[in-house]
Amino acid sequence: MNPLPQWFTRVGAVLSDLDRSDAVAILAARGLDAAAAVTLVPSWHAATLWAGDNALAECWDDDEDEREALWGFAAAQMGEAALLAELTAATTAAAPQVRAAAQAAAGSAASDDPEAIATAAASALLALHQYVLAQLAGAPPDHPFLHKYALFARGRWALGYRDGTYGIL
Repeated sequence: MNPLPQWFTRVGAVLSDLDRSDAVAILAARGLDAAAAVTLVPSWHAATLWAGDNALAECWDDDEDEREALWGFAAAQMGEAALLAELTAATTAAAPQVRAAAQAAAGSAASDDPEAIATAAASALLALHQYVLAQLAGAPPDHPFLHKYALFARGRWALGYRDGTYGIL
């Protein structure tokens, strides 16, 4: 059984070897340089700018292509309605805790930017959705969605990659 996610409890802390390892695994799975830089984004404000940067389009496109492939595979196994019900249940159940954790973490960092809080919570819920989808589709243990979720579950905000660098708050 997986431990309870520690949503946003480690944002801003020094990156651990495990944080770096997950980010490098995500890059490698996407065919990007596995030795690429992994960077700690310095603040909630900077994270919001990073998350809203158009340079992340490649990251979003890759994730969406993979989500569609996993969706097709999982839907063929369990049916579209059952798949949607599972994903909806997972994200709906987690949403209040995720939003509260984002609010608390932002407040602790002296950031009360509602856009940053909403973006962080939406990113975490998307990572949860992708994680559950990957599990339902029987994805291998090195799947990038599992690594992305692991970052969030350990208290990080995984921002994605741009210009060969993976950003984490």
